[in-house]
Formats: sequence, C-alpha cells, structure tokens
Amino acid sequence: MKKGIFTSILVITLALTIPISSSQAVSVGDSFVYVVKKAHGEFSYSEGTAVTVSGETNKFRVGDTGVAVNSNLDIDVTVVGSSSVNFDISSNDTVLKSASNNWLSFGLGLIAASMYPFLMMGISTGGTTDPLDISKGVSLGDQWYIAPPSTDWDNLYDFYNDTANWAPFFAGFSNDEGTFNISSSATWYDDNETLALALVGLGTYSVSAEVTSLTIIHNVRFDYNVTSYTLQGYNMNTGISGTYQGEDTKFNMVVQVAESSYTRGLGVPYIAFAFGALFSIGLIVVIKKRRK
Repeated sequence: MKKGIFTSILVITLALTIPISSSQAVSVGDSFVYVVKKAHGEFSYSEGTAVTVSGETNKFRVGDTGVAVNSNLDIDVTVVGSSSVNFDISSNDTVLKSASNNWLSFGLGLIAASMYPFLMMGISTGGTTDPLDISKGVSLGDQWYIAPPSTDWDNLYDFYNDTANWAPFFAGFSNDEGTFNISSSATWYDDNETLALALVGLGTYSVSAEVTSLTIIHNVRFDYNVTSYTLQGYNMNTGISGTYQGEDTKFNMVVQVAESSYTRGLGVPYIAFAFGALFSIGLIVVIKKRRK
C-alpha cells in the first residue's frame, strides 16, 4: 500500500507560505553555464503493478535526452515575469529543453525533489515527478537552474532550518515497523549570498504485512545564489536496497550538476552523514514504528 504524505489542503497551505515579491533577479538574455559532475543509477523496483524499472545508466537527463558526465549545459533566460521565468537548456548549441518556473511550482517542487526516491518508488505519494526512464538518464528535473523572481529565500531558509516542518510529508511512514530518521538544514554562505538547503535520511523501512524491508541512506542538497536567483548546484546521493512488497529492490542514484565556476562541495560524506548529520543538523524527527 502506498503511503500518503500530504493532503491537497496541506499542499495549498504550504504553497502559500512562499509569497510573491517584486524583486527582479535575472533579465532576458542572461546566460549561465553548468557542468554535469555526476550521473549514475542502478535500479530494480516496481511501483505497484503498473511500473517496473530495471537497469543501469550513466547519463544525465535533460528533457528527453541523456547527456554524458562532464557535459556543459548552457542556460539562456528567455522570459521574465513578475513571478515566473522561462529559460532554454542547451548542449552543443542544441536546445534540449525549454523550461519554466513560477513561485508555486518552485517551492513545492523543492519539497518533492528532496523526497524524489520515495515518490519514484511509491513508498510515499503526493507531489509530482516524471516517471523514471533509465534510457534517458537520471536527474532531479529541469526547472532548478533559475529560480523565479518571486522566491522568498528567507521563507525557504526557515522551512528547511526546522526539521519539524517535514513531519507531515513523511506521515505515511507512521506504519513503518523499522526506524527511519530525517534531518533538514539551511545554511548561509558567502556573506548570505549563497543558501544551501539540505535533507538527509537514514534507517530502515519495514512493513511485515507487505513483505517490505528496506535499508535507506539518502541525502539531497540545493545551493542557490540569492542575488542572481541562479542554481549554484545540486547533489543527490541515495541508496535503497532490500525487499519491497515481496520483490528484491534496489534504488541507487547519484546525480550532481553545478554552475561552472562554483567550487564549494555539494556532497555529504557518508561517515559524517551517518554519524553526524542526523544528530547535529537541526531538530531530529524520528518516524516511530507502530506497536501492536
């Protein structure tokens, strides 16, 4: 059984916490260059009976195209509105995707992207993600390179800086008989010009009635320049393995893209992650098992 993580009312409520502002961060004609740093996935899982994913990839997905690691991506801003932005994503002078972003999709999308593996596997429902197509590669989507002018960075800081805010989104794990811990953080760098938003999770997810027992290590991070409203880079590193609804299951995915001149590390070392992050970054939320 899939686990619901939020109702439509909660979606609307959280969306409205990211208000429209009048700041103008980017202009039509602005261009930025990104580099695909990492892209790898090994998958073997079924989402119910409708979707089965199996295979391996070393490509980074842009739109419907897989590009190689170390490829450059050119981002060209094409339209800027009061609360939205459009841009083209190109590689080798070929436009691979024309993307758009607005305040609603950006705020809620960050939450969904932070829980990407759980949405993909159907462990949690809510939010929207494109189906995982291994033939096209792996990524967290195309909308992240330019944030809309209406983005309220202080609000995003407050949300990620308090792990308790994530409890409703992981409410579906309340039926879990294992122990899964999450922690989120928000950190300012570069004299408050760069904002890093992160979510980490570690533990086991078990539901004996569904013949499910998974070990999960997950971390995701987005860095943004809040002056230019541009992505500095994002990184996700996830390992999920075990048995899910009676089937041997694997969801291993590493993906990282960064602005060409950004030098700050985006990853979380596993030792620090396992033994430090969950106990030192913000408030700990423990999804407790239901005792019978």
